[in-house]
Amino acid sequence: MQHDSAYAAIERLIVDNINMFKVDEASELVVAYAIMQDHQVEQVVEMFGTDVSTNVYNNLALAAKEEGRRQRQQGGSTGFRPQTTKFNMKVQPSVQKVLDAWRADRQKDPSISPAELLARLLEAHPKSETFNLFKAEGVNPKGVRYVIDNHKPPPPSVTGIKKFFEHKLLNNMNKQAANDEFEPFFGREEEIEKMVRVLSRQRKPNVALVGEAGVGKTALVEGLAKRIEDGDVPEVLKNAQIVSLDVGDLTQGTKYRGDFEKRVKELVEKLKEEDDVILFIDEYHTVVGAGSASGSQLDLSNMLKPLLARGEIRMIAGTTPKEYKKTIRKDAALKRRTQEVRVEELNEGYTIMACRKSVDEMLSKKHGVEYDEDAIVAAVRMSKRYMPEGKWPDSPLDILDDAGAHIRVKYDDVNERAKQRVDVGMIMQVIAENTGIETARLDSGDGEQLKGLTDELKKKVFNQDEPVEALSRAFKRANAGMGRLNGPMGVYVFAGPTGVGKTETAKALAEMTGMHFARFDMTEYAEEHSVARLKGAPPGYVGHDEGGQLTEEIRQHPYSVILLDEIEKAHPEVLKLFLPTFDDARMTDGEGNTVDFRNTFFILTTNLKNEHAVKRNVGFNTVDDKDASPYLAAIKQRFPPELYNRVDDFFEYSVMDKGTARLVLDKFIKQRADQLFADRAIELNVTDAARDFIVDAAYDAEMGGRPMNRAVDKYIATDEMTDAILFTDLKEGGAIKVDCVDGALKHDFNASSKKATKQAKAVNDNSNAPAQKPSTGTGPSTQP
Repeated sequence: MQHDSAYAAIERLIVDNINMFKVDEASELVVAYAIMQDHQVEQVVEMFGTDVSTNVYNNLALAAKEEGRRQRQQGGSTGFRPQTTKFNMKVQPSVQKVLDAWRADRQKDPSISPAELLARLLEAHPKSETFNLFKAEGVNPKGVRYVIDNHKPPPPSVTGIKKFFEHKLLNNMNKQAANDEFEPFFGREEEIEKMVRVLSRQRKPNVALVGEAGVGKTALVEGLAKRIEDGDVPEVLKNAQIVSLDVGDLTQGTKYRGDFEKRVKELVEKLKEEDDVILFIDEYHTVVGAGSASGSQLDLSNMLKPLLARGEIRMIAGTTPKEYKKTIRKDAALKRRTQEVRVEELNEGYTIMACRKSVDEMLSKKHGVEYDEDAIVAAVRMSKRYMPEGKWPDSPLDILDDAGAHIRVKYDDVNERAKQRVDVGMIMQVIAENTGIETARLDSGDGEQLKGLTDELKKKVFNQDEPVEALSRAFKRANAGMGRLNGPMGVYVFAGPTGVGKTETAKALAEMTGMHFARFDMTEYAEEHSVARLKGAPPGYVGHDEGGQLTEEIRQHPYSVILLDEIEKAHPEVLKLFLPTFDDARMTDGEGNTVDFRNTFFILTTNLKNEHAVKRNVGFNTVDDKDASPYLAAIKQRFPPELYNRVDDFFEYSVMDKGTARLVLDKFIKQRADQLFADRAIELNVTDAARDFIVDAAYDAEMGGRPMNRAVDKYIATDEMTDAILFTDLKEGGAIKVDCVDGALKHDFNASSKKATKQAKAVNDNSNAPAQKPSTGTGPSTQP
């Protein structure tokens, strides 16, 4: 047999390793270590990845040392052993068979390399420790032969082991998915199918995901990465890897001109080397202008355009409709290089299922608590009602996460925490903290609260039973889900004389239901330009960035009773502003953002009256009391038909009689008496005779109940009473009695009763106190 230098070199290395590791027989482990010392083999293994060759070499050395130690222990060696040479070396029979076959083949074809010997050795020992050491680093016989034939790294389809693409500016989402770092993903089958189809194109395989913040654009890409790792994608994407790029990281530290371009070029070249890498850029609009120097048109978007058009790199981009319109659509060349895929908000059913999946697979394990099914449903539905600015599924997931965190923080002990559950009450508490609504008022299904709404309103608004009962029914209907589908909870007109309780009804409704009360005096919006104050100034005008008074109020307090007081005073252009709001519960502010009014209850008040209106029902043959109302006739004349047609109902308030005025007076007196007692410890007693006197003197049918408030100032809080409170013994507390004597009001001030009570209490305390002992110096003496 001819001399074979390659075989002789491997043979010498095997002999050296037998002596170094002090083994009696060269196993496949020792021989593999010898083969790895060949320079050509080392280069082949390096193709499998950074540090792979070094890791394999070191691991083989440690394993060979351990094998030598075991052999010496089993053989009972005293430490001395003869030197091994090529003439007396022993090789494991299965390994010797591989060596002989390789040597024989090299006699026929000298180009067969030592790397082929490594591949044959691994094939012959698939269950050995040596095979597993190579496998752990992604090296296998098929991959070794691929490198020998093609002189490039083997793809995952050859090795069966995916090596994740790494770069300091990129984050490999497939690797994150493989490590279960993403939240559970659910649904979106149609959007994923569109993404896969676009990414499979030859030309412009680039996707632009366009959707509002919180609808799940990034989660959609995470879900695609997870499906790729699970193999649940078409063959064209089986080996794809999605890597995310933060544009801020790309521009960071680029001080001098040319630094940014150089960094982008290096990144692009790295991406072009990989056939199956998909670039994901979140906040896609940030590529426009990124990295551009002063006076230069060269930015990241212009550098990407030719690459995207030729399909040299594949990309998924994510942005919002507003930013897409503002930046991407303006650049037609950039827009045509991507295929827009709309990502809409999930419906309620899918959102509940997505939240349930996240709770079961992530939140329960993270916080160590269980979640009630009702809590998940409540989080979804109540987030839309009380936090409409948020989107499904992001908003309810935040609420569920926050609720779990509440319990986790409160109970440090794991066993104690495991006994707790996230229920509907906890969800309501979280929403209350985020919205400012009282927890007790949150549950729209609280039958007991709504059941007593009518009675509670009647305690606040006296003898206006018909409008109060009608309003209560309307509010209950809206909360029962029987109101308009896409409109506000209600739009109602309160008409009647001044001072009869129209505004008080709106305040009472907000107080009883826990809704925010927002009052707008329409006399302040009598000019045409005042439209801008409600919705915000248009671009280019002063105050554009400040927002509108109405739109900002509802954005901060979406669950509100909105009182448009004295609506007839508003300018006609202001009235037209409410057409889409009363119909579809939306208003577009000065910045172009849509504000949601679906959880608002509109109340419009007016005292406009048309005494000479023709009392007939327009368009009908019948006439009823409501159509005969002079207030309704005035409203029809004042409102544009399209606005009047959007009002749900019209409630007329009756003139206040003297008996009702007496009830209003009693209410004002009680308020003053409670305040006086709380601030000054003075009891105020107004006799019935005095109250009747005040009503007779102050009652005005045209003015309603407001004169009663002024009458309290005039007849009760007199100058004499004020001076007595401020400058006499009454300032220490006491009692005031207001009575009607001989047709005139008389004030009796009694401060002595309170002072006498104080003095008697002091004397009594002193008489019952024990005699004081002299101080012994062990501590302070205490006065009785």
